[in-house]
Amino acid sequence: MSTVSRVYTSVRGLTVAIKDVNRFREIVQILGHHGFGALITRLRLTETIGVKSLMEYTDEQDNTYSTPQRIRMAIEELGPAFIKLGQILSTRGDLLPAEFIAELSMLQDDVPEMLWDDVVAQIEGELDGVLDELFSDFERKPLACASIAQVHNAKLADTGQPVVVKVQRRNIADRIDSDLNILDFLARRAEAMVPELELMDPVGIVREFDKAIRKEIDFRNELQAIRKFIINFEGYDGVRIPNVFHELSTARVLTMEFVEGVKVTRAPQELNVDPYEIAPRMLHVLFKMIFKDGYFHGDLHPGNILIDSEGSIGLIDFGLVGRLSDSQRDN
Repeated sequence: MSTVSRVYTSVRGLTVAIKDVNRFREIVQILGHHGFGALITRLRLTETIGVKSLMEYTDEQDNTYSTPQRIRMAIEELGPAFIKLGQILSTRGDLLPAEFIAELSMLQDDVPEMLWDDVVAQIEGELDGVLDELFSDFERKPLACASIAQVHNAKLADTGQPVVVKVQRRNIADRIDSDLNILDFLARRAEAMVPELELMDPVGIVREFDKAIRKEIDFRNELQAIRKFIINFEGYDGVRIPNVFHELSTARVLTMEFVEGVKVTRAPQELNVDPYEIAPRMLHVLFKMIFKDGYFHGDLHPGNILIDSEGSIGLIDFGLVGRLSDSQRDN
């Protein structure tokens, strides 16, 4: 086969498999920059037209950082979908060695704030109203910033009740869709060309991740999850689930009751709460979710567990949830 024919076949196959070739080239460049040249070569990614000429990658041996550190740094640069996947993998001690788990656990959605005009446009477009008429007070400075959305403190216009408003970044769904498509391509290529990865089932991991993150970027799924948790924990002392304001919520904007508290890891120092009282209560909450309800919070990192001055547990951020069948619970 001539060189021209090989290039044509490669490009044609790539454009069928990948929706955004330019983003694919960017991802390969980032991997090369962080010293994964050997992997790029083994997966034959440099055969793609435009990639080899766009990049010069560093050998792993020439890098001053460890492999886990370079993976974490590359993921942070790759953006939202990759960060989310890394955060999930940081909980999989059954798949990855301890040093990789420790490094991936450091992954943060350390992203800049949305432009204020974008925040206003997203809210007003989604809620079909004027921001000042929807909320009597809306703090411009976000309470928290993440790769998919950011959260603002606000007060309802009619009652003045404190709430938090989760606002999705504009056009983030398109970016995630493109990256999920590329992740699927890379997982299939890795499984085919690196046989030792087959036991980890990269294609299966990406497939499950794809389903989870697509649900997470539609806030209506989180709204339904919160309603389910409110029902499950009705009358359960010491646990608070935020109410949702349906009329001020859509697929891209979610308005919830403000839950007061500090991160569970800071509660003993900041609130003088006895951790030996919190821990058994949290364990009961986990057992209830897993063994009784079969419906559990899928992202229980410390930032999503708030403790108030009385030691009550507040759960927030229900973008990821899991279900267990009766037989799974019995097993």
